[in-house]
Amino acid sequence: MLSNNEFSGAPIYGRHISESGNRCAAWTPAFAGVTTMGGTPWDLVSHDFVYGSHHALTVEFPRRVLLSADAVGGVWRYALELADGLAGQGIETVLAVLGPAPSPAQAREAQAVPGLQLCSTGLALDWTAADAEALAAAGDGLVALAASRQVDIVHLHAPALAAWTRFAMPVVVVAHSCVGTWWRAVRGGPLPADLAWRAEPTARGLRAADAVIAPSRSFAAALRAEYGELAIDVVHNGRTPLAVPEIPRERAVLTAGRLWDEAKNVALLDAAAARLDVPVYAAGPVAFENGAQLQSRSLQLLGVVDDAALRRRMAGTAVFASVSRYEPFGLAVLEAAQAGMALVLSDIPTFRELWDGAALFVSDDVEALAEALRRVLDDGESWARAARVRSGCFGAADMVRGTLAVLRKARGAAPVPSSTGPRWNPSAPDPIPLSNGFEGHCPSWASRGRSPSPSFLYFTHSLISCWNHGNAHFLRGVLRELQARGHALRVLEPADGWSRAHLLAEQGAAATDDFAAAFPGLASQTYGEDLDIAAAVDGVDVVIVHEWNPPWLIAALGRHRREGGRFLLLFHDTHHRGVSDPAALRALDLSGYDGVLAFGEALAAVYRSWGWGGRVFVWHEAADIALFHPPAQERPRAGLVWVGNWGDDERTAELGTFLFEPASALRLPLDVYGVRYPPEALATLAAHGATYRGWLANAKVPEVFARHLATVHVPRRFYASVLPGIPTIRVFEALACGIPLVCAPWDDAEGLFRPGRDYLVARTGAEMRGHLNALVHDPGLRASLAASGLETIRARHTCAHRVDELLGVIAAMRSAVTA
Repeated sequence: MLSNNEFSGAPIYGRHISESGNRCAAWTPAFAGVTTMGGTPWDLVSHDFVYGSHHALTVEFPRRVLLSADAVGGVWRYALELADGLAGQGIETVLAVLGPAPSPAQAREAQAVPGLQLCSTGLALDWTAADAEALAAAGDGLVALAASRQVDIVHLHAPALAAWTRFAMPVVVVAHSCVGTWWRAVRGGPLPADLAWRAEPTARGLRAADAVIAPSRSFAAALRAEYGELAIDVVHNGRTPLAVPEIPRERAVLTAGRLWDEAKNVALLDAAAARLDVPVYAAGPVAFENGAQLQSRSLQLLGVVDDAALRRRMAGTAVFASVSRYEPFGLAVLEAAQAGMALVLSDIPTFRELWDGAALFVSDDVEALAEALRRVLDDGESWARAARVRSGCFGAADMVRGTLAVLRKARGAAPVPSSTGPRWNPSAPDPIPLSNGFEGHCPSWASRGRSPSPSFLYFTHSLISCWNHGNAHFLRGVLRELQARGHALRVLEPADGWSRAHLLAEQGAAATDDFAAAFPGLASQTYGEDLDIAAAVDGVDVVIVHEWNPPWLIAALGRHRREGGRFLLLFHDTHHRGVSDPAALRALDLSGYDGVLAFGEALAAVYRSWGWGGRVFVWHEAADIALFHPPAQERPRAGLVWVGNWGDDERTAELGTFLFEPASALRLPLDVYGVRYPPEALATLAAHGATYRGWLANAKVPEVFARHLATVHVPRRFYASVLPGIPTIRVFEALACGIPLVCAPWDDAEGLFRPGRDYLVARTGAEMRGHLNALVHDPGLRASLAASGLETIRARHTCAHRVDELLGVIAAMRSAVTA
């Protein structure tokens, strides 16, 4: 236990068992303020926000954090990465270690972190405490330590530590794992008595904390399944990539972790190792003080190795295997990917969420595992490249920024918008008053604190049909992401919408069946002029209206909002009418709308010129990576593919210059998919030797991309001239699928991508021929473009990122409304 002098002069708080929270009455959420580096403000915060890929900043709060940890597993590495990142922001850390004391090597690591005070407390770990009394005593010890060290906020590595304690400052808990979810994944059935008592303090702590963090969406869902509805912020774990030596890789397999933990399923790997003709190494402890122990016959056990030694081993070994049945994140997998190892992983939700498309997944079967390991050993380079690219999505800096956002939110500070994402300027002129009652609506989600998520109603042109309606692609991904985060949502589309009507006329009812099969769980309802607006929006928090809805519906919703509708009303513009037909757009009655979501800065500038000021937000489209990703297994590729509509003469000449003529000159097979190709367009295709394939359901595009060497982006004229910076949805989707892309002239004015790295740019037809010829003959160029483009999509342009931004818009607007 802590020595008495650790608590010199510190009050000892008694336990207060409560479901309602853990803050003392004297604590008040007064925010000291924010300063930024380089003029970049703090990122927006919302429940289930997945933080990452933003800018560095310095905050005045917190100045000192109590960070609890153990020295047994991955939590130690997580704690040091976080403490080091906080030190970079000028924040001190009191690192309170529970359970076994850090080893001398671990202590030296901790002492190397600036501003870190290491306290080996001797307090019981939540998962090894003998009883509830020992667990409560651990919480009390942390209360006293927090008071004596005068910390601003407490960051606990286990929810149970907050169950029966009352801290004098806000508390954030990180659920790295818990016995309830462990048992459900590993054993199943009711918890035995010796574990059941541990689940109760975990449930209490999750509800008592001011904020809860989970390291993956999958684990957040597991926590809700085990403990009921919870407000959870998802902050992926991160790791600083370390330099690895350039040494030959042994044709061998490595695993690492708590080898004694039944959840790691190391016995399965041991059995598979007996069927292989290569070494299978295992790094980590084989026994623990609770009696758990690994029995191995075929693994080459390395014992406990320090971080540097493990990295050297990873640098010199071809394949990393993790066949866990339970993994809230899997830090060792990330470290292996950063070290350039190919990955073979168990097919569990967390690994699918984080590594789909970058690892080979296997079932819980010895023969299947052995075969998968042989396959990756034979083709390790491509798997290793994919894993290394994906690892870039999980950096330590992103983890630190996300955690800081949650710490700050836990104190009750209002979020400040990001200059690189949604924009909100309360000082800008407002053409529409915002005091329509929204500030009093739904305090359950709008108030700052733990709460259910906002509900959504989206009026789309069509959800069912993507016939000449690219926004449907993006909408489907956004809605699936919102559903995955627990938001209630409903979708309405006009019964006579032209996209739906054309789809049914051309493809018949089978097209709607195909949609249902491709997007289970997504559905829409049709509406007509008899729609009861009041009933439709009743109980909804946020209503979003796509611009291709009938004018009467757009006006009616605005009128209902203006007359006291208690919801946030946003207009979503994803078209060039703002410059190609501004009169038609301005004829729409938007006088009751709270804000506009514009799919590019150039379009947002048009709305600002019309007087919307700070109430227009840039909300680009993005890739639905649950659908659009590289194939799990590469197959032979050939020829060029173009997926796009003819374009109403908005790119006829450009298609000839940058697509048909280069492909014909190179005798490169060209498949063309799309609709609204008039007879003269079909004649042009035939003259150039292209094959017209007709309409293609968007859900089938990834498999078409996977059969071709490359694709081309030819923007409509408006996006190449007066609306720069707005790519079509196909750019996002092509890069997400890992197919090399060549773009006709297009100005990436907003810096969304890395031209020349993520895709090639052709300024002339001759340049297009040269690029396509290079792609045909240079596999290395194809691989480099595919990997770089995929990296950018995963880091910045997924539907998950756009949901983060949307929730940030909502938080920012409400903050301005209630200020």
